[in-house]
Amino acid sequence: MDWAVLQAQVDELMRRYDVGEIDGGTYAQKMMELTTSAQDCPTPLKTLEQSESH
Repeated sequence: MDWAVLQAQVDELMRRYDVGEIDGGTYAQKMMELTTSAQDCPTPLKTLEQSESH
C-alpha cells in the first residue's frame, strides 16, 4: 500500500465517523487496522530521506 492510498482510506474513515455512518468502536478498530497495515508503508518523509542519502 502506498502513502496516497493509506491517506485516502484514513480520510474516508474519518468522514464516515464524522457523519455518523460508523460508531466510535468501529472507528477505533478500523483505524488500528489501518495504522498496523501502514507500518511498512513508505511515508513521503521516508522517501525524501532515502533519496537524499543516495
